[in-house]
Amino acid sequence: MDVKVLYEKGLLASDEKVIYQTTQRRVKKAIYPASVIVTDKQIIVYSPKMVGADISAYGYGRLQNVKIRKKFFTSTIEIHTMTDVVKVGGLPSSAGSSILQAMRSVM
Repeated sequence: MDVKVLYEKGLLASDEKVIYQTTQRRVKKAIYPASVIVTDKQIIVYSPKMVGADISAYGYGRLQNVKIRKKFFTSTIEIHTMTDVVKVGGLPSSAGSSILQAMRSVM
């Protein structure tokens, strides 16, 4: 996922910094892998589709719980907000820990 696209779509402010970005492994989702982008203001889950994309952005004030499940080769992140539960699986195994560290560095 190119960060320039997020700036063009207006999902990132000009002063917002991307701290960490990861993409699903091709084993989980071969054609359109989802991406998780952690910035200093929000978490963005970008899931491309055949036509368009599903984009979810969650500010840190809306987060209630974040769960990471690590396996040998992959990890899964589960984000609980006031209204949604978003689950992204098939991430690289080290991505779960890196996402939490990135979130803690800005909170």
